[in-house]
Amino acid sequence: MSDLLPGKPTNDPRLANEIVIELAGEIDLATCPQLIELVDREIRACDGGLVVMDMARVTFVDSTGLALLVRAQRSVTANGGHVVVRSPSPQFRHLLAITGVDALVTVEPHEPERTRLSVQAGVLAGAMANPLTSLPPW
Repeated sequence: MSDLLPGKPTNDPRLANEIVIELAGEIDLATCPQLIELVDREIRACDGGLVVMDMARVTFVDSTGLALLVRAQRSVTANGGHVVVRSPSPQFRHLLAITGVDALVTVEPHEPERTRLSVQAGVLAGAMANPLTSLPPW
């Protein structure tokens, strides 16, 4: 069974047309018809921006799941947007590579570093406030 979590809107005005679609579970012949409808709705809402397909919680993908991704990529690029596949499993990354789909989309192995860097910047800011008593953990 697969679940689609609603797209996460962003408050960053530079990323106003970015949407993250979090998929979970199995993406296969049994679940794809429902997912196609839901993914298409999210893509229409994005209107030609950046569509991030977060695969971190996906446990299985077959050829129909790959077709879903290609369908999404075609729809998004037809409106001037781009698709990013985030956190795919090693097996799915391999499937993307051997089918050539990795040339059509951007594949991010995990969440971008900007989140981690902002946390580290907070640690550094605390260290700068009192450099003798609060040192970073590294």
